[in-house]
Amino acid sequence: MIRHGDLYRIGIPGKDDISAAEYVRNDRSEAVAFAFLHTQTLGRPAGRIKLQGLDPARRYRLADGECFWGSTIMNLGIPLTLSGDYDSEMFWLRAE
Repeated sequence: MIRHGDLYRIGIPGKDDISAAEYVRNDRSEAVAFAFLHTQTLGRPAGRIKLQGLDPARRYRLADGECFWGSTIMNLGIPLTLSGDYDSEMFWLRAE
């Protein structure tokens, strides 16, 4: 998937507090995203990350068992649990 899939870059390192690299399998059946918190402003939650390239009409299950529609992931985003400078988080999604 990383080698032959589509790459989406989310956010700009050095400009945005959070950036991510997302890889999506060509058939949109699977995706993985790596999110990075560069600097955290005191008292400001990490928020959500809006992924790209998913099938809006399919449901995707995260590794922790949560399930979301592709349209929800791309428009509302997935909640982040990043805390502190240079924290990172990985999301692995599989279509159902």
